[in-house]
Amino acid sequence: MPTKLFRNISYLGLSQIANYLFPLITIPYITRVVGPENYGLIEFASVTMVYFIGVVDYSFNTTATRRLAGALQNQRQLQLVFSAVMRAKGWLLLIAALVFGLLLFLIPAFWDKSSLLLMAFPVVLGWALYPTFLLRGVQQLGVVALANLVIKGAAAALIFIFLQSPDQYYLVPFFTGITQLLVGLLALLYSLKKVPGLRFLRVPPRAVRFVFWEGRFVFLSLFMARVYGFGSIFIGGILLSSESLGLLAAAAKLITVAQSTVFQPLQGALFPHLSQYLKQDFAAYRRLHRRSLLRLLMITGLASGGVFLLAPWLVELIFGAEYQPAVPLLRIMAPMLLVGSVAHMSLQQGLLLLRQDRLYLYIVAGAALLSVALNFLLMPLLGMTGGALSKMLVETLLAAGAAVFFYLNLSAHAAR
Repeated sequence: MPTKLFRNISYLGLSQIANYLFPLITIPYITRVVGPENYGLIEFASVTMVYFIGVVDYSFNTTATRRLAGALQNQRQLQLVFSAVMRAKGWLLLIAALVFGLLLFLIPAFWDKSSLLLMAFPVVLGWALYPTFLLRGVQQLGVVALANLVIKGAAAALIFIFLQSPDQYYLVPFFTGITQLLVGLLALLYSLKKVPGLRFLRVPPRAVRFVFWEGRFVFLSLFMARVYGFGSIFIGGILLSSESLGLLAAAAKLITVAQSTVFQPLQGALFPHLSQYLKQDFAAYRRLHRRSLLRLLMITGLASGGVFLLAPWLVELIFGAEYQPAVPLLRIMAPMLLVGSVAHMSLQQGLLLLRQDRLYLYIVAGAALLSVALNFLLMPLLGMTGGALSKMLVETLLAAGAAVFFYLNLSAHAAR
């Protein structure tokens, strides 16, 4: 593996330690203090913010990164892309804030939880400021990863210090939001200071419209991925009791953390690396893609087996004895780690790099619709077990469909 690629994957892995493993350190304390019902409310607020983060991030971490990877020596192009994307993110933040306000005032379920949701909203502003697309494109990730680690560690300390009773559960999303806001601001300032020649330009409206238009299919795809990835929490909030929702959220949290810890560093570091290979040498791209997939299958296969075997110990260690009914749910979802590696390499590191954005959208939208249907079908019959089965079935069908279409397009590309 090239030294620069290994270094960038390591930096992004460090960021993922901050983003996901620090919460795993705090979760044993949080769940024991707030209980399953309030933990379900915390996860509901987190999932709600995930959708708004998806709006402000749009598809820039893929489409803008892809554009910058081909223009690293063109300073003017870098400035134009950076300025257009940051202005677009500003407009998206305004839209997200307006929609958020309407939800609070018009929907009783949101109004009832308005204090909690308002405490959580700063995380959206933090992601709007964070120029992830730029840092991935120019592959300068080390300082930001270290800063992220320090600030998220401070958030964990604040939770341990200030969270003392069940009725203080709102502090968890509040500290998460404030620390992400600081990380986003720090990353933006760092980029402006350290990336050579980077500055804001006055860009014409057509440049902003272009970045929206270019990323429309990927944005819809990513948003639909959030629907099938996190929709069970929303639907569970309608169909399940608060305690059952908390148990399902706990099992799903472990899987989400494990997937994100493995796949997001690859998305950040391997994506621009494979993109350059694809532009220069298609055969080399195929070889590197195949080797990366095989290595990822070995890692996630071992991880899936470990989660399945150690599920009772993991649940009690991380969440507490009250959460033992979540063990069967975690075992149902454990193979998602292995299956997800096929989906990731076929979609993010495959069809997107081949610029099959529309096909990517169709596949993920199909998975989202299937997820909604299965959750509404299985939860009334099987309760929280139905939610776990829905997630596993959707992930498996998504991976199978994505792999078929990726290799068909790979063969077609090679034949040109």
